[in-house]
Amino acid sequence: MENEKTKTLYLHHLDERLALAKIILERQQAKYRYGMVGYLSVLNAQESLQELEQTRLSQHLELLKYRIALHRSLAGGMMTYDVNNEWRNYDR
Repeated sequence: MENEKTKTLYLHHLDERLALAKIILERQQAKYRYGMVGYLSVLNAQESLQELEQTRLSQHLELLKYRIALHRSLAGGMMTYDVNNEWRNYDR
C-alpha cells in the first residue's frame, strides 16, 4: 500500500511539473513570436514538456501494474464468466 501512496504522490508532483512546463512553453512561444528568443528555446521547452509527459505515462503504467498485481494477489487472479455460465480462472 505504501508503494501506491508513493507513486500517487509522485504522479501528483509530475502533474504540477507538467502544468509549469506548459506555461513555460507558452511563454517561450510568445517570446519567439515577438522576436525575443530563438526557435531553439521553443524546441527545448517542447522537449522538456514531452519528456515529462513520457515520464508521467510510464509512472501511471507502473501504478496500474502495481494495482493489478495487488488485485491478483488478493483475489486470486482474473475470473471471467464464460458463455456456459461457468466461472473460469484464466491466470492458471
